[in-house]
Amino acid sequence: MNLEFIKNLPAVDNQFGAQIAEGEKVVFTSKLNGFGTSDDRTLGMESTFTLTDKRLILNNGQGVWSFDLEADIADIRKYDNGKKFIFKTVYYIIDLNEETESGIPGVMMKGLMIFFDKKGFAEFEELAKGFH
Repeated sequence: MNLEFIKNLPAVDNQFGAQIAEGEKVVFTSKLNGFGTSDDRTLGMESTFTLTDKRLILNNGQGVWSFDLEADIADIRKYDNGKKFIFKTVYYIIDLNEETESGIPGVMMKGLMIFFDKKGFAEFEELAKGFH
């Protein structure tokens, strides 16, 4: 991942009130239709996604997942099954460097699936071009 690209993005409004450290800036926010583990366990519906210059923060209204971009995230990539219309599935996969607790008792995760709303997907897709 090109962390220098992310660090050089302009700051945007922290519209979901994510807890950020002094000197940390929010560079992208979006509502999510949902997110879950890479093995299809749902962690949240109607959640929020906040990307800072240092972390990725997901909030489902009951819990917050925070991942350090440098230490925790191996890659962020788009998944598209190539089908059309109602059979089409497109989302982003976040690969983690190490298996971590998911928030579901006894369930570990090696990655996440992120389902943006339509507007957020288009904006994130454009942004993600600079990640590699």
